[in-house]
Amino acid sequence: AKSEVIHLSPNKPDIKKGMKPPKFTTDGKPEVEIKEIGRSADFQCIANGNPKPNIVWTFNGKKMDNFNDQEKITITSITPENIGTYACNISNEAGYEYKMVYLDILTTEPTFVETPTKNQIVSVAQPTFLRCKVKAYPPASIRWFFGEDRQCLGPNERIERACSG
Repeated sequence: AKSEVIHLSPNKPDIKKGMKPPKFTTDGKPEVEIKEIGRSADFQCIANGNPKPNIVWTFNGKKMDNFNDQEKITITSITPENIGTYACNISNEAGYEYKMVYLDILTTEPTFVETPTKNQIVSVAQPTFLRCKVKAYPPASIRWFFGEDRQCLGPNERIERACSG
């Protein structure tokens, strides 16, 4: 749950002559992004107003202090931790505008990065390695089968599973 304190005043703000409330430029509003893991995403927050608007970015409701007054934020290599709601608040003494968008990750079908060698010749009771690596999001599971009856192999005294990033 999130709570905030808002101070209200019975007095109308004193907007001096020539002041203009902030407005997003045509291409300045942040937009929803749906990207693949490891790709980059850009969010823009470009505004006009007089005086020049302040820019405040938030991620899932928490202020992103390291991006104060920046018109653009870039996430260089998206991870699942980056999924969420980003918001841009532009404000000056004459008013404010707020735009909230989200970043999501595309799901990707599994693709083989490495597959086992088709035929391997090994001596009886000697260990061998069958390598299989898959790229997918969310991460894929790998199951091994043996023989024409496609008997599913699971970990036992003869089969070990080794995982690497």
